[in-house]
Amino acid sequence: NELQIDCDWTKSTKDNYFYLLKKIKELSGKKLSCTLRLYPYKYPDIMGVPPVDKATLMCYNLIQPLSQQHKNSILDIKELEKYLTRKDKYPVHLDIALPVFFWSQWYQNNQFVKLLDKSSTELADFTKQTEPMWYEVTEDTSLDYYNYLRVGDRIKCEEVSAEDIHKALKLIKEKIVLEGTVTVTLFDLDQSSFNTYSAEELHSFCSGLRR
Repeated sequence: NELQIDCDWTKSTKDNYFYLLKKIKELSGKKLSCTLRLYPYKYPDIMGVPPVDKATLMCYNLIQPLSQQHKNSILDIKELEKYLTRKDKYPVHLDIALPVFFWSQWYQNNQFVKLLDKSSTELADFTKQTEPMWYEVTEDTSLDYYNYLRVGDRIKCEEVSAEDIHKALKLIKEKIVLEGTVTVTLFDLDQSSFNTYSAEELHSFCSGLRR
């Protein structure tokens, strides 16, 4: 009974996008929701308010992945604070999405190669940690027959701790007006999530916004 549209609209595309949302709502007859990034959340006067029944605020990926070597681009609490500066009521009902995924950025000769679906635990056998989030390959390694890592390659492993998710939840409760039943989405909930977090931790993420 609900459709959700995922689109990072811009100031120049909002009119076309909002028109599309109105037509989807009209033709489907279903409840309509959309994803909402933090920038349009903070600046609705500039970015507009989508014509939907509710929106899911995406509280992650606040930094361009390759732009800041010493910050976690998936979830950085100080970056999150920059968007949640005052407790205003958003015109549309808000749900919340939080990150429970990880990725590793692989570099050869200081040039980005690709993202690897590997956690820090999976990197341990052939790397050494050189600084927070950063690892250096210590032996030539082939991954899945497609990716050949050489000694000296660097890997930035970005993961989200349960502690950081709870910090994000605390900030969200303090700075966002949440009304009625709030759905918490964990992206993306798969086997790696169950390997990373305990069942109790996952439950606490989903119940962390209860008043």
